[in-house]
Amino acid sequence: MGRITWTSIVFLMAWIFPFASVQAGSLSTAEAINKAAWQRTLTQRIAKNYLLVGGRVDLESSKAQLKASISEFDMTLFQLQNNAPTDRIAKTTLKLKKRWLSYKEVALTEPTKDSALWLIEESNSLLAMTDKLVHQWLALDHNKLTNLVNLSNHQSMLSERIGMYYSAHFFGVQEDWVITELNLSLKAFSDGMNELYSADTAPTGMLQALSNIDNQWEYVKHGLVQFNKGQYVPLIITVTMESMLENMSQMANIYTAMATPATDFQPSINIPGLASNVSAY
Repeated sequence: MGRITWTSIVFLMAWIFPFASVQAGSLSTAEAINKAAWQRTLTQRIAKNYLLVGGRVDLESSKAQLKASISEFDMTLFQLQNNAPTDRIAKTTLKLKKRWLSYKEVALTEPTKDSALWLIEESNSLLAMTDKLVHQWLALDHNKLTNLVNLSNHQSMLSERIGMYYSAHFFGVQEDWVITELNLSLKAFSDGMNELYSADTAPTGMLQALSNIDNQWEYVKHGLVQFNKGQYVPLIITVTMESMLENMSQMANIYTAMATPATDFQPSINIPGLASNVSAY
């Protein structure tokens, strides 16, 4: 099996699974960017939960999150496909849909080490494809606020990616590249936090959300120190990363609302949610 590696990785059920609305109504560009960027997060989240199921970590919850994330990817892809404003975006979305179907098929199987390896590899391919779609949407409205929508979602994706590689190692996928990718993701997340702190358009309360994430991030890093000693705390890491995801996604939604004209904004339950070619810009 050929392995795809990326060596320059630059609350409550309703809150974890965004875009609960199934309507295919018109989306603003900022909303479409938010949804497409959430697909990036889901590529990592599905693989992470698949690995947690394999490792029997909080088994029923992990199964439920896996199932819900698969449904969410289907739903959001449907919305994006029905709102594609250009032929280029429509073609990219169609290619993504075809690739997604094989990924989904494996994600619904009983986890084994071989299937887990395939899913991790394929999650990287899907990540690159969803990132391409995000940037095609960004090209239609590339401004400071939509960049922050993308950056906030990029952090959500990285939090799930960190959880995916941690869970992979716990499940028994312990090749050296897993640790390499985990460390690159950790650095990318720290760099992204610095960029968010430097943003000069943060509304009231945003700095508090960032402070909350910082506190949770310190807790995760403590768990990773234990990991370096050969001690696993997958449930603690998972719960903490879920809280980080919640805060990052709230930020993405706030920036989406700021970037969307009031007459166009469609409120919904959303928490949107690398490689050198998968970036926050």
